[in-house]
Amino acid sequence: MNSTKFILCAFAVAIGGSSLLLSSPEQDTDRYVTQAEDIVWEDRAGGVKAAVLYGDPTTPGPFVLRLRYPAGYEKGPHYHPADAFVTVLSGKYFRGYGAVEDRSNAYALERGTFSVNPEGVSHFEWTTEPAELEIHATGPWGTTFVDTNAHPIPER
Repeated sequence: MNSTKFILCAFAVAIGGSSLLLSSPEQDTDRYVTQAEDIVWEDRAGGVKAAVLYGDPTTPGPFVLRLRYPAGYEKGPHYHPADAFVTVLSGKYFRGYGAVEDRSNAYALERGTFSVNPEGVSHFEWTTEPAELEIHATGPWGTTFVDTNAHPIPER
């Protein structure tokens, strides 16, 4: 193929590809960015505030959730139906693993810490100061307490 035909062919492919892009339906790009001031926080049990940033934790599929724990929050041993990938955005909170709460073997997770709560693995948590977490997981989401008497505040 001579260079002129090659250039014309490449140009035709480029124009065809561009027209596909130009003719694609308008995308709602506002849904790709949530400014901090636009986050909608819900009150949850125990003084926790929650905001769903992406997806729906009650349905199958990925979701992103932010939680604001107040100082003095405690949650007894429990587990979740899928892996949860957790980043501490601010403050400090504590997490231990196991079906029995043993705070001597817990971790202090401070701002910037990344951790995983594996599917079905019991863990417990508490705060001594306010903390904000971001959780990436897959729904449908839920919390199952190991001992339902260990934590009198129902989870939503």
